Amino acid sequence: MSAGRDADRLSALAHETGAAAFPADATDFEAVDGVVHETVERYGRLDGVVNCVGSLLLKPAHLTTYEEFSSTVTTNLTSSFAAATYGSWGIRVNAISPGLTETPLTARITGNEKAKASSEAMHALGRIGQPGDVASAIEWILSDRASWVTGQVVGVDGGLGRVRSA
Repeated sequence: MSAGRDADRLSALAHETGAAAFPADATDFEAVDGVVHETVERYGRLDGVVNCVGSLLLKPAHLTTYEEFSSTVTTNLTSSFAAATYGSWGIRVNAISPGLTETPLTARITGNEKAKASSEAMHALGRIGQPGDVASAIEWILSDRASWVTGQVVGVDGGLGRVRSA
């Protein structure tokens, strides 16, 4: 099952994958609850959830409006709220923390050769991420190969967060 705010993109994804589509805003608790209930109703269970929600606000604080700040915080934090107490139920809660990844969201940076080159130079691996880099980490974290992993934030950022580039 796929869920999202953008009905056109959601419809295209559903057509491409054959998965059911459910319009929902991940910052709306009732909508998320509805997606969970709809999934269990249709498939009898829910094995994993991947929250691919995020935003990018590249402005200095003095130029950022309250609405922009609030929207960014709501999108990035509220949409991914979870609790470690679910571990006793066999539910693992983890997060993937991607670095700059070439997507439509980052097109203002990745579409500008100077900005892209500057960003690549900051990463130890000398490049920015591709969607497949993040997808591979998601695939692993949802798999049985990661069954002993919970409460972790897995950085998929080309070393930007931990490794100094030369």
